Amino acid sequence: MEILTGILLGLSTLLFVGPVFFYLIQATLQKGTYAGITAALGIILGDILYVYFCLNGLENYLNKPGHIKAIAVTGGLLLLLLGLENFFRKPKANSNLTKSLNKSLVAIFFRAFVLNFVNPFVFVVWVGFLTYSETKFSTQATPLILVFTLAVIFITDIIKVFLAKKLSYFFNTERLLLFRKFTGILMIIFAVKLFWTAI
Repeated sequence: MEILTGILLGLSTLLFVGPVFFYLIQATLQKGTYAGITAALGIILGDILYVYFCLNGLENYLNKPGHIKAIAVTGGLLLLLLGLENFFRKPKANSNLTKSLNKSLVAIFFRAFVLNFVNPFVFVVWVGFLTYSETKFSTQATPLILVFTLAVIFITDIIKVFLAKKLSYFFNTERLLLFRKFTGILMIIFAVKLFWTAI
């Protein structure tokens, strides 16, 4: 029953469409499958850290209003900068494709991780999962539930990457640029939302 609960909790995150979802799709469309998988790894690392904090009782420290506001402001600033970059900056062509791709993968991993980790809504979701697991089952069963939740989240993100890759034929240079601008606008909107929560 604990395993099934973890799977269902992981699947429930499909209902949450945030900035990391659009960044995951953008990375795949713009740089390819490896870039999408790299973004998924960055995202899941942020989730793993939040699970670690929750299981070790640090959620009470992080859940203080002042800390939530700090996370919201930091996340808002990051989203605002990335949103503006997406909207105004065109992707650069580079003759050294291997070196460029390696640098891009590092940047994609870092951005995906930070986008997920500094989003206070992600933290709230994990605290909710922790509370639900401990209330319905036990403290001892909670780690197993959250591990399966993490596994399902990562698997579904990988599926999103391959689905996005299947659709990549539809995105020529012009459409990809439009999607990049669209993603930038969404990131700016999410940034404003985070700033609003910090007020």
